[in-house]
Amino acid sequence: MSQFSQKEWSSLTKSALKLWHRPIELADHPLTQLASLQTRPHADALRDHMRRAIHATAPSDETPDRDDDPRWLDPTWRTWTLLTLLYLRHQPRGTVQARIGMAEGGQYYRELRRAIDELALILQRWEADSRQPNVAQSWPGGAVRLNDPLYIARQSDAELSRLLNGQTVTLRGARQVGKTSLLVRGVEAAVAQSNSRVVYIDLQAIPQSDFTHYDDFLHLLAAWIVDELALESELVERAWRSRLGAARKLTKLIERVVLPSAETSLILALDEVDRLVATPFGNDFFGLLRSWHNLRSRNPQWERLTILMAISTEPYLLIQDLQQSPFNVGRTLYLEDFTLAQVRDLNERHGAPLTEAETQQLYHWVGGHPFLTRLTLYSVVTQSQSLETLMATANEATSPFAEHLGHLWRISHSDDEIRQGLQAVLLNKTLAETALLRLQKAGLIRQSGAKYQVRCPLYRDYFVGRL
Repeated sequence: MSQFSQKEWSSLTKSALKLWHRPIELADHPLTQLASLQTRPHADALRDHMRRAIHATAPSDETPDRDDDPRWLDPTWRTWTLLTLLYLRHQPRGTVQARIGMAEGGQYYRELRRAIDELALILQRWEADSRQPNVAQSWPGGAVRLNDPLYIARQSDAELSRLLNGQTVTLRGARQVGKTSLLVRGVEAAVAQSNSRVVYIDLQAIPQSDFTHYDDFLHLLAAWIVDELALESELVERAWRSRLGAARKLTKLIERVVLPSAETSLILALDEVDRLVATPFGNDFFGLLRSWHNLRSRNPQWERLTILMAISTEPYLLIQDLQQSPFNVGRTLYLEDFTLAQVRDLNERHGAPLTEAETQQLYHWVGGHPFLTRLTLYSVVTQSQSLETLMATANEATSPFAEHLGHLWRISHSDDEIRQGLQAVLLNKTLAETALLRLQKAGLIRQSGAKYQVRCPLYRDYFVGRL
């Protein structure tokens, strides 16, 4: 698609957005032929691709969720807010205009046109990157593109591909170890192998205001599922006219409408499940998922539903009643760090910028952490920095690692139990089991034999100077 001009890219992007909620027509759209979608070009893949591009327009990873967040009115967030509200959240134009503080008129349409042009530029750049032989130029943050030759498959990849057949599967791992990348690849493989239908729900994209009332959340979930499967929205409203409770309404909607509409099987993929911990209904929702798991034993219809979840938190911290937990009845895959052989492989895919000795040094310095390994190699290749220099300046504010380490510092600084627990680990003191689990969930420590230690020397050196 490199023959398209910038104006044509903008026109194609605009037409794809108009077809966002009409997947049958979207499946024939020219953008489904993007090189990055060629593993299996279809409407769902294009929407996922454009959804990631919309997220990429945000000035920060910390996106607004509360209705009263001032960033909705901030002009620097205008592209993200317009595209997110109109297309990802499918809100009416009037509601969007009220949220961003912009009345009907020429300015609104100019801003929307500019937002679409910016989105088209991102899609065009990604398309160009996907065709470049030097793929090491791609920034390693976020989910790894499906066809990215720098993606390192681990044991969990092979295991997941065998499990998406009517089971409950949980992906567990700390931040930036590749949970979303694995989840996306798992469902893509299931679609390719068995033509499964997929409903991908990123809970991070749901505003905080929708996490207040259980009934409202389930209604939103029902609408999301129906929309992803291109079913009539009236089906949700019809189901909600019943006097049954919201959980029962959603269950019956899935059983009588959603599952029969899927020709083979359905995968409900829930990303960022930890967001439900702080809600007043987290226990109830996890209990509902457990009930759907149990329905497979007596209703063949439910055997076609796969529940796939990505979490960081220890399951017992997610739900109080383990008898109602969906996390202890299916399969759990733990995302492991890279092995030394995998770090060698990734170094080769970057053009072998590191010697064998440096490769081993990198492996031990970041402990095989997937994101930190890729970030280091990216910095060596694109910024011509030596590994020695990166290691010597890692704690500086201008370091490529500053954002990652700063996030960990904010976690420890705002949580007394994590901070005190990390201090105890640094001093080789004994910790309570709950404190250890919280540190593991945050990705700050790892177990070595019978002892626990800071996850890697990079973390240890960073926190020793601050704690």
